[in-house]
Amino acid sequence: MKSIPSHASFVQSVERKHAAFIYLFDGDAKLLGNGEEEVLFQGPKLVVFGEGDSITVATTGRPGRFLLASGQPLHEPISQHGPFVMNTRDAIEQTHWTFGSERL
Repeated sequence: MKSIPSHASFVQSVERKHAAFIYLFDGDAKLLGNGEEEVLFQGPKLVVFGEGDSITVATTGRPGRFLLASGQPLHEPISQHGPFVMNTRDAIEQTHWTFGSERL
């Protein structure tokens, strides 16, 4: 988690092929991804960025707290049910069975 004071900015480079998002917990911040229009957001807010090589966070009159995450997309199937996220429905069912029988 990163905190920045009011009227300050933070720039983070990101691998061009990586996916990235920011979760703004609180504060007012202008967010700018490479080649995108600068937009003012108020927390709490989740912002997902398109392809680029940097992300800029600039606070206005209030300090901001945010989490920035970036990583290479896996391009794998996703199956979700309840709190569980796996790659297949069979894996979800096995996890439910294991969880239900307390074999974790």
